[in-house]
Amino acid sequence: VNSTIKAPADLVGHKVGAEKGTVGYYDVLNITGFNANDLHGYETMPDSFMALQKGDVEAVAGDYAVMQPFVQQHSTDFTFAPTPMSATEYFGIVISKDNPQLTAAINAALAKIKASGQYQKIYDKWFSV
Repeated sequence: VNSTIKAPADLVGHKVGAEKGTVGYYDVLNITGFNANDLHGYETMPDSFMALQKGDVEAVAGDYAVMQPFVQQHSTDFTFAPTPMSATEYFGIVISKDNPQLTAAINAALAKIKASGQYQKIYDKWFSV
């Protein structure tokens, strides 16, 4: 655990891993003063985690929901920085306009799990910091 990294700006001067092409990858590149040569892009998040475990990088940037199980499994060695990279990232479901039946079915299923309280349980587990 590198306790000196508390916020995105603290990544300057450190080697950081991230899955190539993700929001986390580009968020790191946009940190003022961050040297692009210190960002190591990996094909998958598990590859980024492996690099962190091996000491090839000092931190990993990515989606909370993807990183949370890893941090939970390795809580004696790794933790989240107190300040997230960004306040909000939106997720969505994309459906062809030519398939209104699927749109209706997904909307009905979402309404059902919201009404049952299951949606909030899932949200709290995977998206609450």
